Amino acid sequence: MEEVYTGGDTVKAIKELEKTLRDSNSIATKQNRIMIGLTIAISLLTLAQVIFLVLSLFCPELIQHK
Repeated sequence: MEEVYTGGDTVKAIKELEKTLRDSNSIATKQNRIMIGLTIAISLLTLAQVIFLVLSLFCPELIQHK
């Protein structure tokens, strides 16, 4: 037996698909925000390391412990 689909079934399926896409888009957006935050944090840490390295090379008296 073949299944018979009505116009209402198609509309319902399209609405479900739209809801699924909206949900997956919001999850992807959250993941993108997390990745951007992690990238910024790593960049700031790298910048701090570079500043520390430059200071230790050119002004070692600032960093030495007494």
